[in-house]
This record gives sequence, C-alpha cells and structure tokens, in this order.
Amino acid sequence: MQAELGVLRPGSGRMEVGDMLYITNTPILPLARGTKDALIRASEIPLEEARKLVKEGFVSAVGHQATAEALSLLLQVPVPFNRVQVFLGPGDRILAFSLNKRLEEGKVITNVEELFNIGFTFLLFERLQ
Repeated sequence: MQAELGVLRPGSGRMEVGDMLYITNTPILPLARGTKDALIRASEIPLEEARKLVKEGFVSAVGHQATAEALSLLLQVPVPFNRVQVFLGPGDRILAFSLNKRLEEGKVITNVEELFNIGFTFLLFERLQ
C-alpha cells in the first residue's frame, strides 16, 4: 500500500503529488519498481532545520511506535506511528531519522535523553528527477 494520508500542513487540505515530505525511521530510498533513473540529493541537516521542514506538512512512514513518540518530542509536532510503504516520486523528499549506532538486540529506547546519549542524525533525501 502506498502512503496517502499523514499529517498535512494546517489548513492546506492536502499536499500536491511531487511535493510530499515523508518522515522515516531509517535512511532508505524507496523508488517504485520500474524506476530506470533517479537523481537524488542527500544531505545531513540539523535538528532545527528538520523542525522547520515538518511545519510545512508531512506524511509519517515511521514504523515503530517508540520512535514515533521520540520523534514527536524531538520535532515538536505529533509524528504518528504509521507502518506504510512509500515511493519517492520526482519532487518528493524524505526526512530520515538515523541513530548514530546500532542498538543491541531487543533494546528499546524509552526516552529522548537516551537518543541524545546515543546520538542521532537527520538526513534529507530529495528526488530531483
């Protein structure tokens, strides 16, 4: 199933195709099958820039409840748990949350302080074509 619903900019109704910002809990590039070529720009962005981006509206593709709750606190907007498949089309962007180290098997982060202790990065992937 492709994601169609999420948190959109207040009062905007919906985001246009090619103007989606997806939030993911892993740095992935989900291109639709059959995509022959794609030009992607990738950059690391600071937390403050990530907060500004999500205020424009987004679709959550965060597949872990605890991560969605932590991202809600970090980004200062509700980020719903939403285990869906997304496809990055031309003009779409992904704001990917990535821990700076892999957790031990079975480890669950329980608070934002743990995130800061482990360290994390926000990556912005933009599909240019």
